[in-house]
Amino acid sequence: MKKIIASVFIAMAVTLLWSDSALAAGDTNMTSTVRVMNTTKVNDTLLTFEVWFKNTYESGIEYASGQYFWDFNKSFLNGDATLKIISSGMPTLLIPRNPTVSFAYTPGRLQFATNAIAGAGFGGYIESMDSVMVMKVALNCPSGFSTTAPLNMTFRRTVAAGVSITYYVGTVNTNVTSLCTFIDEFPVSPTSISPVTKKLIPNIFAMQQNFPNPFNPTSTLSYQLPIDSKVLLKVYDMTGREVATLVNGDKAAGFYTVPFNAINLASGVYIYRLSAEGKDKVSSFQSTKKMLLLK
Repeated sequence: MKKIIASVFIAMAVTLLWSDSALAAGDTNMTSTVRVMNTTKVNDTLLTFEVWFKNTYESGIEYASGQYFWDFNKSFLNGDATLKIISSGMPTLLIPRNPTVSFAYTPGRLQFATNAIAGAGFGGYIESMDSVMVMKVALNCPSGFSTTAPLNMTFRRTVAAGVSITYYVGTVNTNVTSLCTFIDEFPVSPTSISPVTKKLIPNIFAMQQNFPNPFNPTSTLSYQLPIDSKVLLKVYDMTGREVATLVNGDKAAGFYTVPFNAINLASGVYIYRLSAEGKDKVSSFQSTKKMLLLK
């Protein structure tokens, strides 16, 4: 079964519970392949491509972060362009951020900043020989693409402002970019890396800190279930008065995000509490965290 543990964005002081990595500390012989594939010209102004990550190491690894940069031929674009991530096989907080098309350099650059980093035990566990789609990207150029100039897009392999991959080795966030094989394919056979057909399932119960925090008036609460469970998620004020029930029912194993709107509440500290009872009649989980509403 493919498993991946969601990252946690720490928005206020919280205590991290460290867990053992799948690899012993000091073992950095962790090979992987990062591949661009399934490049498609959707129309005269829109091009899409996918970025896939495959763990080729003999054991599972804990993916910590990915920063993705490409050089490209600026002449391929007939004007300003935008990048957007339209889908991903990663949990939300493991997805790269801040997609940017830069014309300030020669060649031009497409770049995605690294995802939030929370600590060992909260990265993405990827089993040996498993593949995960990091992101499907849309490149939109309203003025259209050149019919003569090639894209010439290649991974930017530089120490500064270049692609960077890290894993947790034990509890240490370790840069393993030099151990990765990077493959740009334009066009690409869609069978180069088999798609993930199963839903990614976490292997531990967890509830993350809400984001953003402090907030006004909306925030998002995230939790994960390794097995099907009956879930209750409630919000209380500091007197213990219940102010909202966000979840009350059966949920399948997986990752969940829940919006919370405090438009009708006063500024202050609120407590949210998650209780989960596994359908196996054995597993259970409870977690309580604080969040700060500032109006």
